[in-house]
Amino acid sequence: MFILRLSYLSTLYAVAYRCHIPLVSIIDEFDQDGTLLHGIEIELPLLFQNDMPRRFFFWSSGQSTSECEYEHAALQAIAFLQSLYGFTIADYNYQTMAQHHILLQQLFSLANQGFKFC
Repeated sequence: MFILRLSYLSTLYAVAYRCHIPLVSIIDEFDQDGTLLHGIEIELPLLFQNDMPRRFFFWSSGQSTSECEYEHAALQAIAFLQSLYGFTIADYNYQTMAQHHILLQQLFSLANQGFKFC
């Protein structure tokens, strides 16, 4: 048995591809007090020909490892894009379990109905 951890960064890149996001980049910057910040920068597609680029930054403070901080910032970016574009990310493991549960309920319901007729 093994554990597979899905990455919010890879999910963000997949979402960016599907939503035609021209720029997704990983950035590091120092705050005014010298704290290292890790983040994600995204640029949304232009609305019309001479539109100004719309860039958004999602930050996470450097409290833990940089990999976790990028993941936290990527999750913020995904939530922002979900509110903007209205897409859903399906958790296939959960969906499979939920469908299996519904199927078992229906089978037991049919079995109980058959038992009542006997």
